[in-house]
Amino acid sequence: MQPRLPTQHWRIFLSRLPSASIPRAFRPTNMAPRDESGFVLIAVIGILLLLAILVSSLTSTSSTEMKVSAARTLHSELQALADGMARLTAYRLAEARLATNAVPSTVADGEPLYCRDGKLAVEIRIRDVNGLIDINYASVDLLEILLRGVGVDAARASRIAAAIVDFRDPDDIPLPGGAEAAEYAQAQRPFGPKNAPFETTTELDQVLGMTPELLSELLPLVTVHARSPRIDPAAAPLDLLQALTRGKYGAETMLTARDQFKPFDQIPMRTITRSGVQSRTRVQIFAIQATVAAAGDGKISRNVVVELMSSAQTGLVVREWAQRSTKVRASRAWPATMPTCETAQ
Repeated sequence: MQPRLPTQHWRIFLSRLPSASIPRAFRPTNMAPRDESGFVLIAVIGILLLLAILVSSLTSTSSTEMKVSAARTLHSELQALADGMARLTAYRLAEARLATNAVPSTVADGEPLYCRDGKLAVEIRIRDVNGLIDINYASVDLLEILLRGVGVDAARASRIAAAIVDFRDPDDIPLPGGAEAAEYAQAQRPFGPKNAPFETTTELDQVLGMTPELLSELLPLVTVHARSPRIDPAAAPLDLLQALTRGKYGAETMLTARDQFKPFDQIPMRTITRSGVQSRTRVQIFAIQATVAAAGDGKISRNVVVELMSSAQTGLVVREWAQRSTKVRASRAWPATMPTCETAQ
């Protein structure tokens, strides 16, 4: 038989237990129920706290998902409008050529055209590729002048210009300061020069010495579609003319004296007569940049290259179609007021 605790010890032991946990048959007759409201209150507070954390987490997650969804919707809207404006501009060029056998040079001078679609702002730039520098034909001297014009120092401009030509030429012999396979390997590049013509201007990002910042400066000024080492000053955008003269002349002088434009002997110019329209016998290829922006929410650019051809069913053939983040120069602030895109057509 196991020893039994004296009655007073049982009473002391039981008195220290919560009354609810003691079967009624074992409770001492003089043992009153203990007040456990404090324990209940603590438990309730804990549950409420957990519920508050859960609700806050769900609200935060829902808010984040809504923001992501809104951002995706806006991005899709920007893309759709940029695509539409690029297509519309291309077809307007084709219509103008078919109707008049020419495209007005003032339309394709690279100057921005603005309009607004609801809360979205649209900028259109049209460049005749005959006025751009063809990186498949340009000499080292011309490329060096261009690089100097966009702010690259002389030594670096010389190296990058040589590297551009080395990238496209078929041999493995580097030009002075240039770069062939050995120089790419020394720079720990996983690839070497292409040793073939550029297919798009964005391939410049593979050239040794090129940076994203410099690439964004060059892209609006170069092409792979002019098929000529010469530049037509009548078609050249103002940004390019100023880069080639390193800001020597003002915008007004540039625009009124294009026919006499020849700042350096190294820049080959087309022989032109300023007639106000682009001749139908020239290569009719245009680079269109449609940029759509929402206030404070970024922008989307569509960069399209089209060749106008009367033999094509639609009057044009698309040579390039790309999305690109294009730098908007601070000096070219968007106007505060713009016509609607419907009235600007």
